[in-house]
Amino acid sequence: MKFNKQIVHRGRRFYKAMVTNEFVFYADYQEGDDNGNVVMFDKENGELISDNYFANQECFELMRKFDFISMSRTCRYNFKCWIEEELLPNFEAWIEDGNVIKMKDGYATQDAQYRNRLKTKKDLLKYFVKEFGE
Repeated sequence: MKFNKQIVHRGRRFYKAMVTNEFVFYADYQEGDDNGNVVMFDKENGELISDNYFANQECFELMRKFDFISMSRTCRYNFKCWIEEELLPNFEAWIEDGNVIKMKDGYATQDAQYRNRLKTKKDLLKYFVKEFGE
């Protein structure tokens, strides 16, 4: 199904913000209220899934899990800000708090009793996001 770059929903203009395997999200970047700034459609059939708080939360939750195919420039900028301002500081604090050990073949984490092996810091970050929902 084809989705336009922008739509009008309930008299307001929304821009395609993020595409996942299952959903297409549109955002009204001028609206600050989480109850009405995101519209969510089923990617397969184009059916409106949500146009309220739940659409906003699902969009952000999928974004936080890095579970998306593409995102708009504005959405990507907002995502980058979230990574820099929240995710990375929490991730670094988790490491500094003694939850991770560096080994010659990668990293291991305390919560897995140091039995897991994560080869790169990027793998470690993905693990952190998955396990702790940060």
